[in-house]
Amino acid sequence: MQPRNFNLAVIGAGNMGQALLGGVLRSGITTKERIVVSDIEPKRLDKVVQSFGVRSAPGNAKAVEEAQVILLAVKPQNL
Repeated sequence: MQPRNFNLAVIGAGNMGQALLGGVLRSGITTKERIVVSDIEPKRLDKVVQSFGVRSAPGNAKAVEEAQVILLAVKPQNL
């Protein structure tokens, strides 16, 4: 599949966020260079950046600044 040119923000890098991120990358709908991830746990965020080759943001607001698509992958009580 030809990548589309859109920026993606993934809010939440836990199990659901990682599963969604993996699916997005496998599908080829965008490239890892266009993906920014944020999470409240710095260690988990670092792991995701290393594993998937995406960029991180210091907070949700920063992550979504240039995003055309936002994936929310957080537990309801954390919204």
